[in-house]
Amino acid sequence: SHPKVYCEARFGDQRAGDYMASLSYNDATWPTTANMGGIAYLYINVGYDVTQFQNAPEIRITINGKNNIFDPRTSTTGFATNWALQVADVITDPVWGLGDPTVNQAQLIAAANVCDELISTSQGDESRYQQHIHYDTSSAPGDVLSMMMPAAAGRLSRIGGEWYIFPAYWQGSS
Repeated sequence: SHPKVYCEARFGDQRAGDYMASLSYNDATWPTTANMGGIAYLYINVGYDVTQFQNAPEIRITINGKNNIFDPRTSTTGFATNWALQVADVITDPVWGLGDPTVNQAQLIAAANVCDELISTSQGDESRYQQHIHYDTSSAPGDVLSMMMPAAAGRLSRIGGEWYIFPAYWQGSS
């Protein structure tokens, strides 16, 4: 017998052989070789029982997003709300993006720093250009970039075979 509420998660870092057996509960033809490596997913099974739930339970999930966005300032990968790092990720990602590694790293670092500058708001300090966006992976990378650019009033330029990412920023005279 299955519990009334059951949840099992994979976070995209699963290795070959990490098969979620619960996927075959509702589909016996689900192949044991399908571990969806690199993709986060959940299996949720709610056994509706009026003795335990007066109404059908509401399921809510908070998802932080992609956890392997590269930050050249620290040479690490992880979750990021930084607009410039997300734009660079869409350009460079070989599976879900353009697969083009030619993002100018010096300009990316400068853009990421602008995005992380703290500004004062009525709710306290926050990063200048954060981005909390969602899109379907069937979206073309160019369409995704078009959705992202307004978040920082940004622009992309292709100069000398490299991508340059520019958020809106006034630096003043020097």
